[in-house]
Amino acid sequence: MQIDRKTMDALSSDTRINILKSLAKRRKTITELSRELNLAKSTISEHIDKLEESRLVIKKDTGKKWIYYELSSKGEKIIKPKTPTPFIILLTLGIIIVIFGSMNLTIITLEPYQYQVTETITKTIPSEQVTTGTETVTGIIENKTIEENITRTETSYKEISQINPLAIIIIITGLIIVIFCIYKIKS
Repeated sequence: MQIDRKTMDALSSDTRINILKSLAKRRKTITELSRELNLAKSTISEHIDKLEESRLVIKKDTGKKWIYYELSSKGEKIIKPKTPTPFIILLTLGIIIVIFGSMNLTIITLEPYQYQVTETITKTIPSEQVTTGTETVTGIIENKTIEENITRTETSYKEISQINPLAIIIIITGLIIVIFCIYKIKS
């Protein structure tokens, strides 16, 4: 909806805004508006004329004693802009979809890998018999040192991060919904 100079001029007064807000509830006569806003009938009449010129208010002559004033469709759009509920729901859904997609943007997997570990174990064993020349002596005389190499395979896990292509599709879908709703709500 485009707002012209006359409409801007009509909306520049707090009294006219209050009249529009009052008429948003139901149609009223000048007397009712005068009582409600605590203003003289002549003052209300001047403001109503200005609102009629800018096509924000329509005069309804019922053919009886009273003349009623009500908001025009232009006046209703300014005072009570309507945003269709389905668009609000769709916009909220689009935002939720974008958030959900963002939370699942990366996939972290644990991939096992194996590696070899070699340990050298040194053992000292007491020797009970020692042969020296022609004699054999029994008893602990000297210690023997033995080295053993033990190799074992161990498994560990490393994290691998990947971008989730499904999450990207979900985010793009959500953004399309959000942009569509914003466009429709603004137009």
